[in-house]
Amino acid sequence: MIALNKALEEMRRKDERGRFVPFSLTFVTCNRAKKTGGELITYNHVTLPQRERVELHTAQNQQKNEKKTGYRKTTVMLRTSGDEFREAHIHLIRKFNGEKVLV
Repeated sequence: MIALNKALEEMRRKDERGRFVPFSLTFVTCNRAKKTGGELITYNHVTLPQRERVELHTAQNQQKNEKKTGYRKTTVMLRTSGDEFREAHIHLIRKFNGEKVLV
């Protein structure tokens, strides 16, 4: 078992060339607006997107969300091996690198 905060730290780990280290992740889908979800999704060999591209977008959205609702962003953007981008809510992560995640 691995604690959520430890899993998030591991996701941010970089190799000697400064690239994010790939990991596997299993999470549950949930869309409260559409009242859908409950599906387990597993991605193998995913990484975080390079910070330069995502950081400005995330910071701007986070500031808007905090002003409107006092809510901090609790999702993580993932880059799949096919160069697709997916988003997962951190509290719905069930496994990280095959280990059960304690929320």
